[in-house]
Amino acid sequence: MELAQLVKLQEIDHQIMKLKASLGNLPEQVEMLERQLNSTKAEINILKEELDQIDAEKRKLEGEISLLGEKKKKYQEQVYSVTTNKEYDAISAEIETTKAHIEERENTLLDFLDREEKVEQNLEEKEEQINELDSSFKEKDAVLKQKKKANEEELNKLEKERTSIVSQIRKPLYSRYERIRKARGGAALSEIKNYTCQGCFATIPAQTVVEVRKMTDIILCETCGRILISKNSHVNNHSE
Repeated sequence: MELAQLVKLQEIDHQIMKLKASLGNLPEQVEMLERQLNSTKAEINILKEELDQIDAEKRKLEGEISLLGEKKKKYQEQVYSVTTNKEYDAISAEIETTKAHIEERENTLLDFLDREEKVEQNLEEKEEQINELDSSFKEKDAVLKQKKKANEEELNKLEKERTSIVSQIRKPLYSRYERIRKARGGAALSEIKNYTCQGCFATIPAQTVVEVRKMTDIILCETCGRILISKNSHVNNHSE
């Protein structure tokens, strides 16, 4: 009878759940660490690009300051060769203008140097962070792979057994089993003990208990909707 196959199926499903549960939240931890690693790497790339831009701006400003310095020097040399007050005033004005331009660029350069220092400090912190993340990721990932490998052989065996059992169950009944199992925390079947459904602890009428013990029909608990079985079916019980 298909009900006996459902009992075997649930026993296998419970074993599969137990194997997968043995990993705990390690898969989620590894996935989270991997996301953090990728995110931090992206942040580091952005900071490095910013440093490159700052460096380019610094070189540009330093070049301009150097040219303006040479320009100011020439004006200052010309002061000694002027012959009129008008020429002197004109050169003096050029010198002051050049000085202002130099000062403006030097202030901008200082701003870039300050910004560069902050970005380098941020980059150093991110690189320290990524080293810690990478170390933690590798450690947990290695443990996860080791556990998965240990479970793999047993899991493959159970999956093959499950496939074989499922092939012996009508598709509509299997679909019902799956719907109940997913809705009830992995337990689609529930044993009756002392006229009580062990899934939800609702009282089961005596006549229903008699019908369930026959193991000939699919009978659902009217309270929780699980498929009821008799205690001699030897199925693992799970409460809601």
